[in-house]
Amino acid sequence: MDSKKSLREANIAKRQQIPAIAASDAAGKIENLLFPLVPSGASVALYFAIRGEVDVSGLLKRLCASGHKVALPVIQENTRILKFLDCSCEALLIAGKYGISCPQPHLPEIIPDAVIIPLVAFDKNGNRLGYGGGYYDATIHHLRSINKNIMVIGVAYAMQQVENIEPEPHDQKMDAVVTEEEIIRFA
Repeated sequence: MDSKKSLREANIAKRQQIPAIAASDAAGKIENLLFPLVPSGASVALYFAIRGEVDVSGLLKRLCASGHKVALPVIQENTRILKFLDCSCEALLIAGKYGISCPQPHLPEIIPDAVIIPLVAFDKNGNRLGYGGGYYDATIHHLRSINKNIMVIGVAYAMQQVENIEPEPHDQKMDAVVTEEEIIRFA
């Protein structure tokens, strides 16, 4: 557990030191690799970037413009399962839990076909290290019980790849990770 905490702290610090211009350039490259992975007409859950995460706001606008339903997460009280609310490009965002921007609560819920998730670190086996709250693991487990074909795609800078992340029983593997350098698919 201490090794995960140390890895988490080190990777967050490295990620936050990426110069803004390099982060923006990487986000554009990731968007160009990721956009073709999303099936036409699929509903997609994204995230609002915090703490140096890859900014996917350009992807959100591109998906909206191409007719996809796009949603952002909202933390539900008394559960670790995130709810995804419709976030049309014109939808107003409000400050949610932890200061993360989220859609207004009256917007309709969307069950996504693809979930694009941030991460702190990832390994060659599709394991993901997040902030440790378990929100995405619980959510992905729940969504996979509804739709076993849901695509789970991590988004990260290439430097966030590590040799090994020891998974815990509740951890959910990703189907792919997209970095500024490549698409890494997991079998």
